Amino acid sequence: MFQGLKNTSQELETQKQGATRSIGIHSSALGEVEQRREVEFQVEEVHQIQKPAHFQALKFAGVHKDIKNFLISGVLPRIDCYEQQNWVKNDTNDSFLRPVGFILWSHKTETALIVIPEEAEALIPLAPGPGKMATHLII
Repeated sequence: MFQGLKNTSQELETQKQGATRSIGIHSSALGEVEQRREVEFQVEEVHQIQKPAHFQALKFAGVHKDIKNFLISGVLPRIDCYEQQNWVKNDTNDSFLRPVGFILWSHKTETALIVIPEEAEALIPLAPGPGKMATHLII
């Protein structure tokens, strides 16, 4: 090979290696910048999280007389304050709903009434003796 071509070939090889190194350095610098942007975005997301609203709890006023009558007779009066449903909706997005834990069931009228734990606890001592029950408390 001619000496001039050999020198030119070596010079080109040296430039190629230098360019590869600078591309690698440039690439890692871009990666670092991108990583910083990601971290900044994640920190910004954390700052935007809203805390849930806190409300003052209401006091339990006791079991309504219609619920006591339903416990004993198995018949629930048709009044506007009771909402008739064919199903129980399970909406996990609503943080104000409690899970259903107690159901008062009447075999006589095939009616179910969802009661809160405080009502269930107050109804247990009021339940008639065995064989006389028109409703059952399902837990």
